[in-house]
Amino acid sequence: AGITEHSVMFPVDSIKTRMQVFATSPAAVYTGLGNAFTRISSTEGVRVLWRGVSSVIMGAGPAHAVHFGTYEAIKELTGGNRE
Repeated sequence: AGITEHSVMFPVDSIKTRMQVFATSPAAVYTGLGNAFTRISSTEGVRVLWRGVSSVIMGAGPAHAVHFGTYEAIKELTGGNRE
């Protein structure tokens, strides 16, 4: 589930990052998320929004495994698994 979430939200995060970086440049200001998506997709192609997602996916699997493993271990230690 975590890997799917990262894959789906990656374009939104990419657009957010571009909007933050280009906010200082008057030539490349986007009026909003939809405008940024449209402009980036039409000029660079839709696939550019997922450029770099593979590194996020490769890190998300182990990160979520450690997170949930730690959560379950702490839950067990504190008696959270008792019925």
